[in-house]
Amino acid sequence: MKIKNLTLLLLAFLSSTAWAGTVTVSWSASGENLGNAADMSGSSYTVDALTSVSFGAGTNTLNTPKYYTSGNSVRIYPGNTMTVSGKNMTQIVLEFGESDKSNAISVNTGSYSDGTWMGGSDAVTFTVEGNSGHRRISGISVTYNVGDGSLSAPLLSAPFTFWPKTTETPERTVSISPSSEGSTVVYTVDGSTPSLTNGVKISKASELKISTTTTVRAISIIGSEMSEESSATYTLGQTVNSIAEFKKLADGSEARLYLSSAMNARVLYNNNGEVYLRDNTGAICLFMSSGQFNPQPAHNQHVAGWMIGKYTNYKGLPEFVSTSNTTTDYILFASPVSEPATEPQNIEAEEFGAYYADWIRLTEMETVESGGNMTVEKDGFSYVLYNKFNLSSDIYIQPESGKIVNVIGIAIPYGNKDELAPIYIEGYPPVEVVGDATGIYELMEESALSECGMPIYNISGQQVSQLSKGLYIVNGKKLLIK
Repeated sequence: MKIKNLTLLLLAFLSSTAWAGTVTVSWSASGENLGNAADMSGSSYTVDALTSVSFGAGTNTLNTPKYYTSGNSVRIYPGNTMTVSGKNMTQIVLEFGESDKSNAISVNTGSYSDGTWMGGSDAVTFTVEGNSGHRRISGISVTYNVGDGSLSAPLLSAPFTFWPKTTETPERTVSISPSSEGSTVVYTVDGSTPSLTNGVKISKASELKISTTTTVRAISIIGSEMSEESSATYTLGQTVNSIAEFKKLADGSEARLYLSSAMNARVLYNNNGEVYLRDNTGAICLFMSSGQFNPQPAHNQHVAGWMIGKYTNYKGLPEFVSTSNTTTDYILFASPVSEPATEPQNIEAEEFGAYYADWIRLTEMETVESGGNMTVEKDGFSYVLYNKFNLSSDIYIQPESGKIVNVIGIAIPYGNKDELAPIYIEGYPPVEVVGDATGIYELMEESALSECGMPIYNISGQQVSQLSKGLYIVNGKKLLIK
């Protein structure tokens, strides 16, 4: 490869010496793929990362060094020069082409005899002597000493996990560079072992583009010497496409939660960055610092896009927890265009555990004071009313014991007990007292109540004929159908 001023460029990027040994490298004129009679004057060519060879007209302005395909050699005429540049060179052997002449060759340093230079130098200039004739150089071999330590393995980017920034193919960059002066790096990405004969070779710091999980294996080589192997794996992170899929991850797993518009994800409640979110498949708590949202998400906003976070199960509560990879740049909170308003889930008392982190409504629950807590109970199931979100006293009024209530809030597990955390959304009061539990006459089966022969009313005073679970009034008494 033809490079002007190559030596200075090479020496600029090399690090300090880290390998001890003698290296011999070779250059062939035919390997440069030059045309016939190509002028070589003023040109420099790479031998290896530390060594180059250049040609000059010297004192001869009529005949300059030229490459001829006949014999595959460079003709150097009297007064022309060839300079080999490197570092700590101890020997240079010249290879002569066919029909070479016998002109003497002088050197600026060291000793030269019969095509071999010996000495110690970083630059040796060979000058062809005489008044006519020429020398034909087909190649050179250069021996030099490097280092005072061991051949170090290449430097690789630290392992990382990455995700696409859109739904398209992701792309990241891995850096690979030599760590020993004069070394070449050989690396593989197909799982095979890098060696002198296997892998991609680079002689300077380079970047590798990756778009899937990739393991880079790399070694340093100088001549036939090889270093130990460097290896690093760069992992394409998992993407899940619904809240239900995110909640199936192993506790502590990091993934990208992608929510398309079709998932109809909506904000249920925001408590200073503790955002409860529901899509078509379920609900989750986004447990993030308030500063990560600007502006703050609001109830009923439509959510689309993606965020990277860690799944945790905190005492049963499914959470999306922010990490160093979390950004809100690719998630959109917007008011729904045509969808109806988000509603609480109407559930039966026994279904509570299937709706953790969701906005729910429990109806006709009896309030009971137990162990200093107010609980709501029905059909043998009991849940603590806990003002987790610190609603003001004019919004949340804790009911007295012995009442029948409808309650609305977020279903929160907390160890061995379940809590209903009241929230207030306009039009949905957190607690609604609908009756007095002390007026219940008895628990009855539906068949027995239907056969009593008396008019049956619901708690609103309307006569009914179709019965289901709940409170009814018969002959002035409240009766509860289980």
